[in-house]
Order: sequence, then structure tokens, then C-alpha cells
Amino acid sequence: MPVDTMREESGNEPVAAFSMSHPAVPALYMVLTLGLTMFSMQPVLIALSLAGGLAYGLATRGVARTLGALRWQLPVILIIAVLNPLFSASGSTELFRIGMRAVYLESMVYGLCMGGLFVASVLWFEAAASMLEYDKVLALLGNAAPVLALMISMCMRLIPQFLRRGRTVLAGGGGV
Repeated sequence: MPVDTMREESGNEPVAAFSMSHPAVPALYMVLTLGLTMFSMQPVLIALSLAGGLAYGLATRGVARTLGALRWQLPVILIIAVLNPLFSASGSTELFRIGMRAVYLESMVYGLCMGGLFVASVLWFEAAASMLEYDKVLALLGNAAPVLALMISMCMRLIPQFLRRGRTVLAGGGGV
């Protein structure tokens, strides 16, 4: 059972934290969180967003699933950090050279920031998908823009669905 649930007054039914509020409240929260996460290349803000996304994942999905997701998230951060100097060779602290191409510390750190930004965005999109189900998005945007509501709810479903399918493929690949 998720940790972020609270008991109703009767004590029988667990209720998710945002389920009692109007759909605009979690939607606004997610828009602001994702906006700050995706449109800021400030390393401190990226680290805070990454920590917040991990904390939310720990609270809602549990320790095992969140730490299990880190098995693919940490390598993605490292791959982006290592590949970034190949595309953006700029900086003043040269680490080493590969042929004629120099690899700079600043390019590696910028790659770490970009990898952290990517993983933080994925974590917050997973949180948005769990917080804003199809019916909430439809209730929020249904009358004004039904096509947009359908597109948003379908896109929000894609990341968790993609992760579930990836786990299935990895589990099936272990037998080969």
C-alpha cells in the first residue's frame, strides 16, 4: 500500500493524498513542478527536483520499485554525461584527448546535469501519471478541449506503460 495514503474519517478506506481535491490542484502542481524541472539548467534545482521525484516515488511506489527503477536511471545519467563531450566540446579544463578531440570537465558536468534533468523529468511524469488519472484530466479539460484532454491523458500513460513493457522484456530476456 502506498505510504502517501491517508485514512478517511471512518478509518476503513485508504485515500490518495490528491484524490480529495479538485483536479486543478494536482494538475497545477505538476505543471509547475515539470516546468521548473524541464526549463531550468541550474544544477542545484535539478538536484532538488531529482531528490523530490525520488522521494515522491519512494512514498507512493515503495522502496523496492523506486530503487529498481534506479537500475536503468543511473546508467542513463552516466551515458548522457559520457556522450555529451562528443557533441559539445567546450570548456577550459581539459581532461584528456581522443585523437584530435579534447574532452573537457565542463562538458562532462553539463552532461551530468542533462542526464539528471532527463531522469527527474521522467520521475515527475510518472508521478503525474499516477496523480492525474484519465478521468481527472478529462474532467479538467473535457468541456474546453476534449481532444487535448485525450492527448494529454494518453501521453501521460505512455511512460509508465513503456517502463512496464521494458521490465517485461528484461524479465523475458533473462531466460534466453
